[in-house]
Amino acid sequence: MYCSKCGTENPEQAKFCKGCGHPLQAVTTGRPPGWIWWGAGLVLAILVIGGGLLLRGLLPSSLGMPSPATVTTTSPPEGFAETATPNPTQEIQLTLTLPQAPTAELTSTPSPTFTPTPTSLPPTLTPSPSPTLDPFVQCASAPQQGLHVGDLVYVCTHPDRLTLRATPSRSGAETQRMEPGAALTIVDGPTCADEWLWWQVQTGAGDRGWVAEGGTATTPYFICQTLPCEPVTGVFAQIWGTVQQDIGCKTGNAFQGFVAEEHFAGGIMFWREAFDQARSPVLFNNGTWRFYHHTRFVEGDPDFSCVDANTPAQCPPTPIRGFGMMWCNIPELRERLGNAVDCERGYQATMQTFDKGFMLKNDHGTIYILFDDGTWQRR
Repeated sequence: MYCSKCGTENPEQAKFCKGCGHPLQAVTTGRPPGWIWWGAGLVLAILVIGGGLLLRGLLPSSLGMPSPATVTTTSPPEGFAETATPNPTQEIQLTLTLPQAPTAELTSTPSPTFTPTPTSLPPTLTPSPSPTLDPFVQCASAPQQGLHVGDLVYVCTHPDRLTLRATPSRSGAETQRMEPGAALTIVDGPTCADEWLWWQVQTGAGDRGWVAEGGTATTPYFICQTLPCEPVTGVFAQIWGTVQQDIGCKTGNAFQGFVAEEHFAGGIMFWREAFDQARSPVLFNNGTWRFYHHTRFVEGDPDFSCVDANTPAQCPPTPIRGFGMMWCNIPELRERLGNAVDCERGYQATMQTFDKGFMLKNDHGTIYILFDDGTWQRR
């Protein structure tokens, strides 16, 4: 037990304090002397004040200080209040007011926004079809393949007939000979033999056999996808062979007919009795031609339609009769042709019509080829 007078600790059975001799009967067992509470309160106050000052020095001023803190403890009259309770364990109340630091507004600088750069995906590659390998290397000298199974073709050998064989070979057994223009359907192939490409075909009568697609210098193809032309004979035969692809097949045989012709500085005017009624084909020096329509000349009309200081009644330079009416009345024609360089003449010409054009041979032996695409040639 402790002495209530001097605070000396004494044995539990002692009657008097061994420090001051004071009787120990009135001492409350287990209760510490009052000076101990005073000392504890003082130490706590020092710790709180010192901690507050330390925090104020360490924390950034921008964060500010907390609002006044309240600490409850027992204290003496000098800022402390002690409240005694019968319970040995007493509640200590300490009220401490700490100075408040000025509050500063915290301004936060936003971090820059990071915009990720999209990663481009590699382009989707569309695989190109692998080129078809030509299995007919030994047929390199044959004409380029242009047909397929299922095509409708025609015999285009002129004037010879085409041989249908039992096997794809030049030595294959001959089953029949087909006339030019005969229609065939490709049912199988191709196969290469004897340096030719062979197709199995079926005739209109249902017969099957093998024919070569082509392979000679004079007849590159034996079967064609277009109906073959009937051969052209006569004065235009040789020239037709060179322009067949452009002028097409003949639509009739060559014939004789009356033609008028006149030359100008910028081209030629024609009139064909068999074809041209109130119109004339005009060929320009730049290789183009077209039809011009006009008022038909009637016998008894003046020969010169526009006589003036620039167009004297004289040929040349002024065209007469029907050509003169066109030249006088169509400004575009007159401007493009210019003055006549000779007078018109009439003669019997040789002419022939084609799918895509016309041929004319004049009395001087010159051949004019007029194509339907608006171009012309002189041979």
